[in-house]
Amino acid sequence: MRTQKLLVAAAVLAISAATSMAQVYSLNIVGYINLTLKPGFNLVANQLNNGAGSNSLNVVFPGSANGSTVYLFDAGTGSFTQSVYDTDGWYDPISGNPSTSVVNPGQGFFFFNPNATTNTVTLVGSVQTGTNTINVNNGFSLLSSATPEAYQLTGTNFPAANGFTYYQYTAGSFVQSVFDTGAWADPISGDPVTVMPSVGQGFFMFNPGSSVNWTRTFNP
Repeated sequence: MRTQKLLVAAAVLAISAATSMAQVYSLNIVGYINLTLKPGFNLVANQLNNGAGSNSLNVVFPGSANGSTVYLFDAGTGSFTQSVYDTDGWYDPISGNPSTSVVNPGQGFFFFNPNATTNTVTLVGSVQTGTNTINVNNGFSLLSSATPEAYQLTGTNFPAANGFTYYQYTAGSFVQSVFDTGAWADPISGDPVTVMPSVGQGFFMFNPGSSVNWTRTFNP
């Protein structure tokens, strides 16, 4: 009987503790990413959500250096739109109005660092769990993983077909990898390569065929 009472008491304490924790803690996974921004252009990504998906530049990159510029790629027109940081926030350099641009998980973009030194910017937000779907348009798309992890792109977990081309931006130039017969290869030597964007890295993808969806479920 005494043992039974102890077990009941332990159960009550466990339920009380769980209730208390439920009131204090969230099921969201909150984390941070340190982006290393070298002088000049950097092809990067924001792989965290900031409160109800509010990923505006003023939220993600507050207090940037004057002259910092974010370039977003428009797959429909094949051109870039710009936002520039000046004094107290991000602005459209053409109209002079506050920028309405957002940088969401799954989206790559260029960040121009006007300084002569490397900057480290810390991004903070929630990790997107569950099923994430990213559209890979016909032609060029500027993408990233929707979650902050080094994620290998293969024929089984990325919808690549023959002719897909991956472009990684490194030290001011692009390195290409082409998908052929179920695997990625160096387009010049034909040697197999591993395509695995790092955390916080954006990349171009060329899709020679119809638009496809890149779907992945992430439940850590």
